[in-house]
Amino acid sequence: MDQSLKKRVMVVDDDLLFLSAIKRNLELGGIEVVIFSDSRLAVDKIPEESPIDILILDLTMPEFDGAEFIEFLAMTSFTTPIIIVSGWWSETLNLCAALGRAHGLNIVGVHEKPFDIAHVYEYLQHEQTSRFSARKLG
Repeated sequence: MDQSLKKRVMVVDDDLLFLSAIKRNLELGGIEVVIFSDSRLAVDKIPEESPIDILILDLTMPEFDGAEFIEFLAMTSFTTPIIIVSGWWSETLNLCAALGRAHGLNIVGVHEKPFDIAHVYEYLQHEQTSRFSARKLG
């Protein structure tokens, strides 16, 4: 595969089992995956890890949670599509997605864990558009 066409996904989640599983599954599909179990480190590394085609962000993490991560991204005018994931109930996920969108972020998906990896492939196929239909849980 032409490296210039290879998709890159960044996953930020404190659940090491989830990180391992999603990395393995996406790499089997030819996608380059960058993982971070430490959300503060991920924030520092975003500039050097760019370009990123999709960011998968867990909402519930210690110290610097997904909501704080979303606030940080909004302050930096982050334009990469974001998928928010969590074991929390859909209402909380949808509220965080609405907060991100209100701050101009490109929240393209909201999924309760575990979620179907096929959603990531679907988002990546539509990634060439600047904004695509965001999914809401519930």
